[in-house]
Amino acid sequence: MMTPAPLAHLETTMALAKEKPLFQEPVDYEDDFHLWLFEQAELLRQKRFSEVDLPNLIEEIEDMGRSIRRASNRPSSLFWRIS
Repeated sequence: MMTPAPLAHLETTMALAKEKPLFQEPVDYEDDFHLWLFEQAELLRQKRFSEVDLPNLIEEIEDMGRSIRRASNRPSSLFWRIS
């Protein structure tokens, strides 16, 4: 049984992912936060989960959730900042 062309391409891509990291020298999130975010997003898009900086990504997502919750609990202060 032959693998359909799209799946064959996916298998090749996944094999390359195991051989070579996407970023030769990953950026430390404390050194360049925006570049680190870009790298993490790209790794997730390409399903290269073993290369994701998971502990720091989890921490950032939790911090973002806390910030959103605090902002939604204070709509009047948010309104004054916007206007």
